[in-house]
Amino acid sequence: MNNTLESVSAKNDWDFYLNAENIKDQDFVRQTKEYFERGARKGFIEPLEFINLWWEQFLYFDKNVKTPYSMLQHFEALPLTDEQRHVLYGFILKFHGGYPILQINSIQHGIALVLIEEAFLSYAGNTPEKIFCLNGYPANLNEPYISITPLPQSYQYTAKDFEGFSAKNDWDFYHNVERIPNQKDCILFPKKYFQTGERAGFIEPLAFMNLWWEQRTFLRENQNKPHSTFQHLMDLPLNDEVKHVFFWLLLKLEVNRYPIDRKYRNNPTYDNWLNIFIEIEEAFLSYAGNTPEKEFCRKDEERQAKPPRLNQHTDSREYVSAVIEPAAPPVVEENEPQKEITISEEGQRIIVQILELHIADSTNLQSLLKGQSVDTPLKWNQNANKLTDVFWRAKSNGYITGLNKDLVEWILKNFIYSSAKSTTHSSFDRQNVTKNINSQSARCKKPLPKIFLLEQ
Repeated sequence: MNNTLESVSAKNDWDFYLNAENIKDQDFVRQTKEYFERGARKGFIEPLEFINLWWEQFLYFDKNVKTPYSMLQHFEALPLTDEQRHVLYGFILKFHGGYPILQINSIQHGIALVLIEEAFLSYAGNTPEKIFCLNGYPANLNEPYISITPLPQSYQYTAKDFEGFSAKNDWDFYHNVERIPNQKDCILFPKKYFQTGERAGFIEPLAFMNLWWEQRTFLRENQNKPHSTFQHLMDLPLNDEVKHVFFWLLLKLEVNRYPIDRKYRNNPTYDNWLNIFIEIEEAFLSYAGNTPEKEFCRKDEERQAKPPRLNQHTDSREYVSAVIEPAAPPVVEENEPQKEITISEEGQRIIVQILELHIADSTNLQSLLKGQSVDTPLKWNQNANKLTDVFWRAKSNGYITGLNKDLVEWILKNFIYSSAKSTTHSSFDRQNVTKNINSQSARCKKPLPKIFLLEQ
């Protein structure tokens, strides 16, 4: 074995890798063996040398997945050529289903793998691995969230410019899905925005994240004082352009889109938060000239697929959520006629994929999702909130249109539930369904396996 590779590789033989007790995915093992024996990388590296390298680094990946940025720095420091590292990245991705990575939000392995995907795709040229490790989805699916072109050599504003009013966290802190489930919008998007996006080279990305984290913490701790909280933001020692960009990203990360829905809910938590962001929005718009941020806002305003929503902030110092819904469940009048909900064709297809293993009557499921009536309610045998979680995510991501209260009624009418302790089916509990559809604090902790399909 190459002495350099030996220092970072396992020392197993083929009996180890061809033993299904060690690696269940024997297709992967045989495909890897063939790829280096007779395939596109014949003669590049001995098959056993490569799989020993892969195994050692796969174990490191699995052990360090909760610190994905540091893990990637470890891989970047391995004594490998850039081409060898590219091939290694490709096979780490392939073992986990190939690239592009589909399951990023709320999944720690997902965010770790998308950082590897970014490094993998940053290698120049059309390599055999870019074809061999592709999983059938468009190769550029994650393009909005990763930077594969050269990064700026320097930034106009760095951590020094925000000292005294920003946090001091590292990327591992922000790439922790228990802390920030919505990795796409809250972390990957602003990182790319300052790396290779419209504001490339403007603010060093980690410096911005630390500014955001410190100030969002202040916002949540002081949301019961809307005016002075907004004044605190205005008094930050930032120039007008930096403040304009900062306010836009506050709107995007905390309110999710523009313009703000200015409908008060008679709920103090919601309405105080709304008051703060109305002020932020007005300050953002008062900045003179056409900016990339105003163009983004214009596009958001024209986008009709998802209605404007506002973040919940229960336990908000610990979590950032993609969900933005009113805190108080709407009142469903008993005598009010049920109104229609509509599920898009794409939403129907995805929901069937998620539920087909858990609902035996797939024909009636498809009919129901198309808006047709079914003679008897469909039977659900999993935890009740796993079903409501599917429809909550579908609505939050624009696949379902209609009011929350009408979605609640539709679920109650068309599904019945059996708990693990019972063999008979009964109606879903109205109060629980209403809470699950409306309240961030009721989110399902163990969603169904394919739920990530609704997050793309």
